[in-house]
This record gives sequence, C-alpha cells and structure tokens, in this order.
Amino acid sequence: MRSVNFQKKENREVILSILLPAYNYPLGIQKILDYLKLPDDSELKSKVEIIIFDNSIDACVESQIETTLKKNKHIVYNNYSYKTVACKNWNKLIDKARGAYYILMHHDEFPLTKNFISKAIEEIEEHKDIDVIIMDCIVMNKSTGSLRPHVPSFIRKKFFENFPRWLFIRNAIGPTATLIVKRSLHSGFDCRLEWLIDVDEYYSIRKRAKSWIFSNNLLVGSYTDRDESITSSLKGEIKNIRRDELKYLYKKHHLRENRFYLCMVIILWVGMRVITRPYWYIMNRIGKYPVPTEVVKKAFK
Repeated sequence: MRSVNFQKKENREVILSILLPAYNYPLGIQKILDYLKLPDDSELKSKVEIIIFDNSIDACVESQIETTLKKNKHIVYNNYSYKTVACKNWNKLIDKARGAYYILMHHDEFPLTKNFISKAIEEIEEHKDIDVIIMDCIVMNKSTGSLRPHVPSFIRKKFFENFPRWLFIRNAIGPTATLIVKRSLHSGFDCRLEWLIDVDEYYSIRKRAKSWIFSNNLLVGSYTDRDESITSSLKGEIKNIRRDELKYLYKKHHLRENRFYLCMVIILWVGMRVITRPYWYIMNRIGKYPVPTEVVKKAFK
C-alpha cells in the first residue's frame, strides 16, 4: 500500500468526510476534486476531509491527481491492491472516515451544486443530530447530452419514509452519493451482494435512522452510460443476479415476498417512466433542464 498526503490530524474536528473509491477512472476522480475545490484560506478545510481509496490496476489515478494532492493537505490518498473488491474498498473508506457524517461518492458521480461543501455542512449544522440528509439526483447521459431527475421527489420520499422495502424492487433513491449519513448508522456493505448492495444499505440505514430530511439545496449528478461501470459489467446477468439477491435479502431482513406489492410497484414505476422520460427528452431538446444551463455545460465538459 502506498499513501500520499496522509497526515494525522487527531485534534481536528471533522464534520463531513467525502469518500471516493477509485478504480481505473482518473478523469472521474479529478472531476469530483475540481467540483470540491476550496480556496487555500478556507476555514472549511478544518471541517471536511476527502479520502480516496484507489484499487486501480495501475497508477493512472495517482498520476492524474498528483498535483491536486500536493496543493490540498485535507485530501487523503491511499493506494490499495487492485485485488481489493469494490465492496471492501467502500467499507474500508467508511471505517477510515473521522467525520460525524460521510458521503460515499463513486467516480461516475459528482456534486452539481455550487459551493457544495459549504452548503452540505450548513445543512448538517442547521439540523442538529440529523441522521440522514437525502440530496436530489440528476441522471446524465453523455452520448445523448441529456439529463433528468432520477425520480420525482415525492416518490423518493414515499419510498424512503413509508415503504423502504420497496427499494429492493426499485431504487428510488439513486446512487450512494445522494446520501449524507451519520457515520454511527453504518454497519458495513454486504459483500455478498452485487446489484442490490446499495439498496440493502439504504434499507438498513432507514431502519436505524430516527430523523432525516430531503434537501432541495444539494444536487448530485450521475453518469449512466459509461461502458466501464459496474452496471455495464453486469449486463446480461442483472436479471438473474437480482432475482437471487432478492431471495437472500428477504431472508436476511425477515421479510415476506408479496407478489401483489411487487406488481404494483413495477406498474407504478413503469407508469412514472412513461411520463417522465419523454417529458425530459422533449424539454432537453428545447434547451430546458432541471438545473441551470451553465451547470449543464460544466457537467458535460
């Protein structure tokens, strides 16, 4: 293991840890760091830490971000063996975090909100002892130049607040980057899972959480069409993997499979997609987006 810019800062109170697992996508990590850039004299550097655990097969990420690391002492970089599986890398990141709250942001995701760190910390400090802050997710497709909300806000709220088990059927929350989580709620990603690993974590967090809010001030973008993504690597196998993992999760969480609810959720989900996808396709074609135009240009740069 090689470490860069890893310094002991035991006397510093960290409010937020932004955790970046890296695997063979240097431009993705660099893009996130550019969005999270703070002025040299920013007081926020004493409240936030950015930790990168890199299990790439070579030094591509380390070489890309070397200059950024030298200029930012609040960024911690660790290079692990490429044999470390993704799930274990995520758990190691959260175990290493010293912040009271964390965001696990994969290299296909990045903040869309200007001054993201300051606004995230403001949300945390404004809502004392909050367990979870759920941010909006904007799904982006580079090949078509389109973007849309992942799921309408009222559906995300309904799933998380009232029907968290439905998350196993359809992920209404989005990627892990959309959650600011109190670190004490984390018990570890289940490495027996591949496809439903994130919603298993959401369900577990929801069952332990006593308070949460949905933030309208914080946006996270997520690319959906990278050929090297986990989703792309599982193409053709997702249906079987999902079926087997659902059986495992129902047993793990002592839930009964209810085919009526399963059908209802799928029907409602398909109905939502039939409405929202054409709507945002048309809006994008006429230059209307769910975020300001300058944000769109920067995101696709």
